[in-house]
Formats: sequence, structure tokens, C-alpha cells
Amino acid sequence: MTGLQVLEVGQGPERLVFLHGLFGQGKNFGTVAKLLGEDATSVLVDLPNHGRSPWTDYFDYHLFADLLAGELVERGAGREPVTPIHPELAEPLKDILDETYGLIVYQEQVMAIAQRLAGYTLGAADLLRRVMGKKKKKELDAQYDRFRDGMLERGYSHEAFQTVWDILVPFSDYAFNKSHSAAYGLVSYQTAWLKANYPTEYMAALLQSVKDEKEKSAVYLAECRRMGIKVLPPDVNESEGMYTAVGTDIRFGLGAIRNVGANVVTAIVSAREGGGGKAPLDVVRVSTLKDALKAVIS
Repeated sequence: MTGLQVLEVGQGPERLVFLHGLFGQGKNFGTVAKLLGEDATSVLVDLPNHGRSPWTDYFDYHLFADLLAGELVERGAGREPVTPIHPELAEPLKDILDETYGLIVYQEQVMAIAQRLAGYTLGAADLLRRVMGKKKKKELDAQYDRFRDGMLERGYSHEAFQTVWDILVPFSDYAFNKSHSAAYGLVSYQTAWLKANYPTEYMAALLQSVKDEKEKSAVYLAECRRMGIKVLPPDVNESEGMYTAVGTDIRFGLGAIRNVGANVVTAIVSAREGGGGKAPLDVVRVSTLKDALKAVIS
């Protein structure tokens, strides 16, 4: 699920409780921390679920920066030691890597390291970042020589150079810039807040976001069962077009039924509203899409 899906569904009838003060406003932040520590993060934006979450032991909801990079969890929790990339580089890179427990996480750090260790200008460091991402051998070889020569000129050993280079090149395959990482962290926290405080509305919106995807729908339905949320079957007299929260339950949306088109759903809902909640067959009789509705119901 993407953040855009959350926002898109949030504009529908459920509104995902955005109008109730999204971002918390002091509401149950501790519950969010607890949720992030449970085996329940598979339905949160950008937080994986691989058994029990490692966030439990060190997550402090006052420190939003801790959500910016999931790779820091073990070191941040104190389960792994913070070790420098190379002994020679511990002090030179201290101020660059301290905030990420000695790990290179952001693209900005790559650029800062190139400037600090090899004498790159800011523009040249940005070019290095882009070349590493493209993996074009000729350009990468040229940067290899330049980076090596710059470090050797500044008194670093070839071993120190090779160590940092071997980290930087593969790192560029998955690195984000810091603002991108912050955006992902923010959406992850928002979805955790919604799930912790408005679980029924949140899960209804999630189900709606994948209504045409059988496998993902099965995952979210299973999560509803785990959470004790009952998903009521579709009902021609009760269901809306979308999945909707009904108290602590969720009503299956008519639009999520296979082969039921939007026009048919609209006709059912409109006829029902105009007919005072009549029985299904009465809805069919008053609908302007009578034949289509008969086919769907049968």
C-alpha cells in the first residue's frame, strides 16, 4: 500500500478520520509506539512485517527521526554495537554518521563523505552520487580513480579507501535523500496513528484501496480477524459502494464484489435510498438498470 492510496481513500465517505485531527494532536501517541512494537506492521505504509517488530525496545515517539531509516533499528536499540566503517575513518566521519549510528543511510551523507575524504566539491560530489546510481562502468572507473587519489593524497590508506568505496557503490542502489526518507517516515507514523486510534475506519479504507486485488485483500481481511474486527458480508440493503465502518465492524462494499460495475452499485444505492430500504427484489423492480441488477443478483 502506498501513502497516495491512503490519502485517496481518505477523501471518500470514510475520510479515514482525517477530520478528527490527523497527526495526533496529543491523542494516544503511546498506543502508536505499542503498535510499532507488535507483529502488526504489515498493513502500515513502508514498515515491513518480519516477525516481531524490532522497534519495541527503543521506539520513542518524541524522536520522529528514529523512523527515517529502518536499517538503524538494531544499532539504535543497542542490540548491535556502533562500529566505524574503518578505524581510520572513525573520527573524520563522526559528525557525518553519528545521527545514523555509524551507517551510511542518506544520499547527502555520500556527498559529504566524498567532500571530506577525497576533496570533492559539492557539485562533483553530486555527480559522484548520480554515477554510482547509474552503474556505468566507464564513468564509475573514472570516479574510482578520482576518489582513491583524493583519499591517498589526504593521507588515508588504500584499505580505508577500498572499504568505504565498497560500501558506497552498492548503497547507491537503494539510498534515498533525507527529505524523501523523512516523508516515508512521516506517512509510516501517520498510518500507525490511524491504525492505533481508529482501527475500524483505517482497515475499511485499506480494504477499499485494494478492492480489486485478491491477494492483498486476503492479507487485510486476515489482519481484521487478528484485530477482532468483523467484516460483515455484502448486503444489498445495507452495503455502500465502498467498505464502510459500522460501529466496530466493517461492511463489505458492493463495489468490491466481482463483476459488479459502478453503475450497478450506484443504481442499487440510489434505488434503496429512494425506496425507504426495501428488500432486494423491490430494489430491482424500481431500478432503471433492472436487467443489469437482475443479472448481478442472480
